[in-house]
Amino acid sequence: MRAVIQHVSFEIKPHQLDACIEFYELLGFRRVTAPKKLAHYVAWLERDGHQFHLLQLPETSHMNAGHAAVPLGDDYGSPRHACARPATGSTITRNTGARRARSRATRPGT
Repeated sequence: MRAVIQHVSFEIKPHQLDACIEFYELLGFRRVTAPKKLAHYVAWLERDGHQFHLLQLPETSHMNAGHAAVPLGDDYGSPRHACARPATGSTITRNTGARRARSRATRPGT
C-alpha cells in the first residue's frame, strides 16, 4: 500500500475563512461537512480524498516556510502544481526542476 497524506491543517483567523475557501475552490477543492464536534471552528475542504482543514483560531501560530503542494493536472493548465501556505502573494518557483506556482492563501496575523 502506498502511503499518502490524507489532510493538512492550517491555522487561520475567523475573518480569513471565506477568502481561504475561495482560494482552495480555485484548486478544485470543495467544502465537506466536518464532524459535529469540530464544525464550529474547523472547515474541511476535499478533492479526490485529500483534504485541507482550516482551523479558525483567534490567535494563530507563525508559520514561516511550511506549505502544502497540490498537483493540479492538465485540467488546470500550466504550471502543474500549486503550493499553498498561509501568507499573501504569488510567485513561480523551480525548486525541484518541476514548474510550480506558489500561492499564499492567507498571512498569519492579518
